[in-house]
Amino acid sequence: MNHHLTPQVYADFINTTGSAYLLPSAEPFIKDSIKNNTSLRLDVGKASSVQFAVYNGPDGARRRADAFQRVIGV
Repeated sequence: MNHHLTPQVYADFINTTGSAYLLPSAEPFIKDSIKNNTSLRLDVGKASSVQFAVYNGPDGARRRADAFQRVIGV
């Protein structure tokens, strides 16, 4: 994993996928079109307000899947 997080290798992955990035040391190697896109750059000030989904175990996953199936009408 350490190899994948070296700045040049990480930047190559970001440049290839066009995804958001978290490794500031890779910025010199990231395309300007990605680096200048504010939606793809980590804003540390806003990171504390991010809400992550909580895994509710197999029963919760089953309830979520059942609800989704009802929404899409399957």
